[in-house]
Amino acid sequence: MTCPNCNGSNVQTTKMAIAGGTSTGTGVGLGLSGGGGIGAGIGRTRNESVLVKDLKKEPEPPYLNWACCVTFFALGIWGYSSIHPLFGCLLLLGGIQYLFKAITGSSKSREIQQEWTEQTERGWVCHQCGHRWVPRS
Repeated sequence: MTCPNCNGSNVQTTKMAIAGGTSTGTGVGLGLSGGGGIGAGIGRTRNESVLVKDLKKEPEPPYLNWACCVTFFALGIWGYSSIHPLFGCLLLLGGIQYLFKAITGSSKSREIQQEWTEQTERGWVCHQCGHRWVPRS
């Protein structure tokens, strides 16, 4: 398999790139204090390459816009009646903005989530140019 972008041969499946760019380990530390005290500690480490962090980055969850919408509407009603009508109106406008994002983005968000899942499950990545693709069957 070669990269369709640069024709490079240094390619790998996304799953293998994620597995190969992640390492775990155990660290041990010892210490002495000036007063004669002794301390020891054991810890576990997990390191991921920048490529792995980028490949594992999930798209924004679609419910976030709905949560912001409800929050802004609730704060807008409270602000309108408790603080100042202008303050409440500004918060309600924020709620309307998130409502619009939630309505228009929900189907697009599903498409992005499906693309991300397909890329993670069946995708390939080129280590020369960074291009990612899913081979068409």
